[in-house]
Amino acid sequence: MASIGLVISTYNWPAALERVLESALAQSVPPVEVLVADDGSGPETAAVVRRLAERAGVPVHHVWQEDRGYRLARIRNLAIARSTADYLIFLDGDQVLHPEFVRDHRAAARPGTVLRGSRVFLTPEATARVLETGRLPHWWSRGLRKRAAALRWPALAWLLGRWRGRGTEGHNLACWRRDAIRVNGFEERFEGWGGEDADFVIRLLNAGVVKKRLRFAGVLFHLDHPPAGRTQQARNDRIYEETVATGRIRAELGLDQEKRVP
Repeated sequence: MASIGLVISTYNWPAALERVLESALAQSVPPVEVLVADDGSGPETAAVVRRLAERAGVPVHHVWQEDRGYRLARIRNLAIARSTADYLIFLDGDQVLHPEFVRDHRAAARPGTVLRGSRVFLTPEATARVLETGRLPHWWSRGLRKRAAALRWPALAWLLGRWRGRGTEGHNLACWRRDAIRVNGFEERFEGWGGEDADFVIRLLNAGVVKKRLRFAGVLFHLDHPPAGRTQQARNDRIYEETVATGRIRAELGLDQEKRVP
């Protein structure tokens, strides 16, 4: 059975990260490790990670880099390099996990695949309730957007289909660690919001990996917040289009920078 690691990216929202980590550490099937990929947060975030790590039943690693702007690709690479699990699930520090989240991903993991799940968007009011109480909503709760994504139905979760289109986001994305290493991880030329996840997946596809959708399982609840700035999206789009045009497999600036692959 594959060992599962969670890579949780975060930046300066410790209240949300605390709820996310609580949900990660309360899984019915625990991960073997949790890696907090911290893109330069302050000491409040470090305190949250340290406090929860002290009572966790699995290793919780705080992987931090200096705050020099939005560098999600690089901090994810640092987390991959620190990880030891066979299979990695990437999510964000504003997404609270259903208690069966890891169990569902482990059941759906197949060799040679990259897996994308869905997320349920919470309204500001529902977000405030989760942050205040720590209680997870259900598919019938008030304040859910994309309510169908909250429906967990394991009997139908075997309906894994290929997903179409360009859109790929790292909010519920899973792959084998060996495949991530094979494509040299995330492309660190991506800075600012957007594009690094789509580029990562297209390079996996170029390497022969098949992308699948996880449905009726692997439920995440997305906490509401203002959108990130997208001032560098045009530049990031050009990097992605270059990957599509050339069929590139390995990131030019990736895991092998600074000898980060063990």
